[in-house]
Amino acid sequence: MFRSARYSKANSKSKGIRKEVYAYKKRIKIISIIVTFVIVFFLVALALYYFTTHFTPLNYPTNEDGSNSNDSPPKAALIDALYTTFPNKNFTRSINETLCAAGFKVDVFQGNDVTVEFLKKLPIGYKLIILRMHSALAANNQLYLFTAEPCDNERLLRNT
Repeated sequence: MFRSARYSKANSKSKGIRKEVYAYKKRIKIISIIVTFVIVFFLVALALYYFTTHFTPLNYPTNEDGSNSNDSPPKAALIDALYTTFPNKNFTRSINETLCAAGFKVDVFQGNDVTVEFLKKLPIGYKLIILRMHSALAANNQLYLFTAEPCDNERLLRNT
């Protein structure tokens, strides 16, 4: 009888350990499910934020004072300084059609209209500016743009 009591005591201990291991595994499973749901919820919220900020139409400031106007489309400027020496009407037409199809109002500045003074005082409110002009990159990584305006040495000397 002593043996059987001892055996039953050992058997009940192993059953208790099994229950504890089962309860522990169940807790770990529940915790991992909760953590997974939190991660999935965070990723969905992040994706929604990204899509709403990057793929929705923006309210473009188009007025002179910079206020938003939902009635007017965004503006684009095509600045073509090469038009005087290398006119390309197909390029101008193609850019104009493409931008109009995308919902832009296009302003075209060509040839002798493109001067240094014009570039200095370029009107504000453009969401896209396309430059068709010669340029050069200096050793100090500054970009130099060339206009259609003839060089005036006297003016250069006055400004220095």
